[in-house]
Amino acid sequence: MGECVGKAPCYYATEPLDNPDYELFLEDYLAEFGRVPQTTTAVALRNIERTRHLLQWGQAVREHFDRISVLSRADFDAIISAFTPEELIFTDLLSQFREAPISTFIQAGRNRDDSQGIGSTIACVSGFVVNMFERSVRLVTPVAASDEHPTGEQIFDTATFTDGVSFEDVLREMIERHMQTTIGLADLFATAR
Repeated sequence: MGECVGKAPCYYATEPLDNPDYELFLEDYLAEFGRVPQTTTAVALRNIERTRHLLQWGQAVREHFDRISVLSRADFDAIISAFTPEELIFTDLLSQFREAPISTFIQAGRNRDDSQGIGSTIACVSGFVVNMFERSVRLVTPVAASDEHPTGEQIFDTATFTDGVSFEDVLREMIERHMQTTIGLADLFATAR
């Protein structure tokens, strides 16, 4: 996959800090790919010292942005009180509650409400979503949440694999079926299916 694999997040649609060994995985990731992947957490206040260490470690290794999903005004106030501006300088605070002045509240999945207009998406990646435990891979891209795509992602392909060789075969087959090397004029006006 080349250099792009070093830019991948280590989780998808889950809370990374639920894993007690998440930081160890990040260290392995750094050793293997020379990059620190972005972390987005909704539980920054669960263990403030752990969050503080994670943010400081990431910045010490390589300048990059992490993200904290802020789920309420009370959480926002607590985050601002718990961390200094310097600790948060490379951290995006994502307002995930309706009352926020600039809200990124997502209308997808359980939060989807068609009465409020077009849905949005919480999906933040285009590419392969790999589940090593299940030995499965999906090729996805974000789309507006709808009846057809209630979670706000379009799934182009899914497959399972048994080992490294079959995993590589699955990826190559999906690339061949779905990833063009050129874009035609008609492709510029394509919409999600």
